[in-house]
This record gives sequence, C-alpha cells and structure tokens, in this order.
Amino acid sequence: MIDPYAAVNVSKSMQDDVTFRTRLALDDTFAQNVYAAMCNHEFVSTPPVFVWECSWRTAGGHVANLRNQYGDHSENYMTWYCSGVIGRLDDDGCETGYVAEGTVTDTVREAFLALGWNIM
Repeated sequence: MIDPYAAVNVSKSMQDDVTFRTRLALDDTFAQNVYAAMCNHEFVSTPPVFVWECSWRTAGGHVANLRNQYGDHSENYMTWYCSGVIGRLDDDGCETGYVAEGTVTDTVREAFLALGWNIM
C-alpha cells in the first residue's frame, strides 16, 4: 500500500524550493545552521498538519545530499554531524557562524516558515 503522506516531509520541502536549496548549496554557514536546527526538534507543517523529525545523522545526510545534488560538493552525513560541537572556529581561529546542535537561528526559522514548517 502506498502511503499518501510519505512525500510530506521537511527534506522534500527543502528540495522542492529553489531558493532554499540554492542557499543551502552555496552557503556553508546556512547549511550548518539548517543541520543544527533539524537536530532535537519536531517540525510541524501548516495545514494539513504533519509532524516530522529526524536524528542528527539523518539531518546531516539530508543537508549533504541536497548540497551534493544542487551544488559542487561531495559530502556525506559526517560533514555536518557534530559540526556545532567542533566547527565553531576555522583554521585561523575565527568564528564560523556555526551553532550548536538544537539551536535555531532566526534566519533558519524564517526559511522553514516560508516552506510551511514550524520548528518546535
């Protein structure tokens, strides 16, 4: 039996939106912040209501897959996994803009709202 709701998820929404997926592919900090927001949160769609969540590993995989598909990247989930813990400084000791897993920046919250998803 085909699940009619299987296609309703955050990853599909990110993929289907050209502006979102382009920014994700081009902006490393935005990509990391999206990954961080996907960790430890439920996403609730605006009507009809669906709830979606994923693990840290799956969040990293979604971000990497979209960046590989729409950008010039060769990433996997490990590119992003724990990036909020270990990736806050670059090689020169400068802030990267990366945030801890579970952190939702205003920019990312607004981007997901534009896709029809509230981050809880």
